Amino acid sequence: MRKIAFFLAMLLMPCVSFAGLLSSSSPVTPVSKEYKQQLMGSPVYIQIFKEERTLDLYVKMGEQYQLLDSYKICNYSGGLGPKRRQGDFKSPEGFYSVQRNQLKPDSRFYKAINIGFPNAYDRAHGYDGKYL
Repeated sequence: MRKIAFFLAMLLMPCVSFAGLLSSSSPVTPVSKEYKQQLMGSPVYIQIFKEERTLDLYVKMGEQYQLLDSYKICNYSGGLGPKRRQGDFKSPEGFYSVQRNQLKPDSRFYKAINIGFPNAYDRAHGYDGKYL
């Protein structure tokens, strides 16, 4: 039981630590297109709420992440819960690192991003898939 509690604490610690870096306040005024251009290349954090169908985009400003914008996203069709295999119609859940070469501006899907699923954690748990 102690090992399970320790494992859960270690698993949740990055979430709690990172949550403190996020600014809870949303932008007071809309961010101009010019300012967004200045932020290009800055580290970002994307938080997706499946049930609410919302994607929040945070950008690192100084030592904190500020909410830059929120977007409505399409309906999930596979129900709640993590993606386990290709074709289950679910979305991945977890932490993924996205590099510039993973952005797909020429995709036939609007604003598509290759998030790098499956990552090492997903593969270790037998999750597979591509073309997300």
